[in-house]
Amino acid sequence: MLHIKALIKTDEVLIFDTSNPEYASRLSLFMYDLESKLRTKVVHGSPSPSIYANTNQPYEFRALECILVNVMAILETELQHHLKDCHTVLNQLDQEIDRGKLRDLLVYSKRLTTFNQKALLIRNSLDELLDNDEDLEDLMELTEQREVNERHRSRGEEEGNQAKQGQQVKADESSSTSTSLHTAESVFPTSPPVPPRPASSSVVSSVGSSVGDTGDIEMLLEAYYQQCDEIVQQAETLINDIKSTEEIVNIILDANRNSLMVYELKITIYTLGFTMATLMPAFYGMNLKNYMEESPLAFGGVIMLSCVAGMTMVVYAFRKLRLVQKMSTVEGRSRIEKRRIWLRLRREKGYSSKMRAKKEKQDVIWKWLVGK
Repeated sequence: MLHIKALIKTDEVLIFDTSNPEYASRLSLFMYDLESKLRTKVVHGSPSPSIYANTNQPYEFRALECILVNVMAILETELQHHLKDCHTVLNQLDQEIDRGKLRDLLVYSKRLTTFNQKALLIRNSLDELLDNDEDLEDLMELTEQREVNERHRSRGEEEGNQAKQGQQVKADESSSTSTSLHTAESVFPTSPPVPPRPASSSVVSSVGSSVGDTGDIEMLLEAYYQQCDEIVQQAETLINDIKSTEEIVNIILDANRNSLMVYELKITIYTLGFTMATLMPAFYGMNLKNYMEESPLAFGGVIMLSCVAGMTMVVYAFRKLRLVQKMSTVEGRSRIEKRRIWLRLRREKGYSSKMRAKKEKQDVIWKWLVGK
């Protein structure tokens, strides 16, 4: 998990070294913490201290929990760092939209996405471990197998001691020939044959019952799974906040861009009106005979017509621009609906006119027949 690559055995933990200098410093701190916590019977700082309230934790449980504690602490520290950076940029963007802040938000968003994937991978690993009962039973077998080996070793030592005592008794019996049988029996009473102990069956049954009971390790893993899931949820919430802020910023930028385009269109409309107003005086100023050179009203009339033409063009263009600005899907639907109504009315009108013509024709025929 993260920077920790370990192999847990019954009485030792193998930690694999890393070439990353950042991970190396974290790994050295973890080694110091692991060494101090493995000397105790219960790992302090456990999120579920009631799991082993009455019994001491096995060695592999303490090692696994120490690894999980270190991983969760690192995830929590990184999450707080990302929360601080992202919230600072988001608050600044609420006050002012700046290019540099948007660039910083993009960088923080990429880092947060990487962190979220890392935390999600750890959560999925814990979930898979909880769903796989075979791995949990294998983990439980480490302590049980060590206990079985210790029991076998102690029984072997006891049997060896009993065998040595028996040999010593036989040697004493052979050497003390002058002692009576009653005295020998009173000193060294003959014990009845010891029936074979069902050690292996009892040990196997105890191992099987202990291995089948994986509730303790499941509670331990579920506690850290919930903690990791909470970290993932906070990271996803922050990612959603960043996406919402990006969408709002894009909407604001689009609105500003549209405002600039409208402003440019207005300038273009005024330019078009001015051009329209100067077109007629340009025609009037040509060195051609137009039969208005001697008229006293020609100058005023041309100026008036030019201004009216320019203003008409400006008003017409602004009306079209206003219609474009107010265009929406509702207006489009209303226009389509009006067109459908108009077409239906036209059909009904055409149908009624046809029926009226047909009725008039029938009346003419009936009048002709009656008259005849």
